[in-house]
Amino acid sequence: MRQTDAEVLSEVEQHLQQAEAQLSIAIAKFGPRCGGYRFMVGSWGDYQKAVGTLLRMRHFMKLVERARQRSERYKDEK
Repeated sequence: MRQTDAEVLSEVEQHLQQAEAQLSIAIAKFGPRCGGYRFMVGSWGDYQKAVGTLLRMRHFMKLVERARQRSERYKDEK
C-alpha cells in the first residue's frame, strides 16, 4: 500500500524530532568542554557548527510541520 503525503511527512517529522533530541544532548555535553578552550583544536568552531545545524534542523522541522498540515487540510477538502 502506498503512503500518503501526510503519512510520509509525519514519519519524517518523528525522525527529525529524535535527531533533534540526540543533537541537543550532544551539544549540552560538548559545550562546557569547549567554552574555555577557544584556542585549542577548533573545538569552538565545531561547537558553533553543531548549534547552527540544530537551528537549521529546527527550521526544517517547522517547514515539515506546515507541509504536513497543508496536506492534511487538502486531504480533508477532497
